[in-house]
Amino acid sequence: MENNIAIYRSVQGKTDEVVQKLLSHSLIYIARMFPCNHHGDDHKCHH
Repeated sequence: MENNIAIYRSVQGKTDEVVQKLLSHSLIYIARMFPCNHHGDDHKCHH
């Protein structure tokens, strides 16, 4: 049982790492598609 928990945690860690990478790439991609200034002024976005 202890072994299964250790395996699950390591898999979970790898999954989180992949998700974080995908999210950061997606955010960069979205930010490039919508070159807004990042000060919370949505009306200044260039759509």
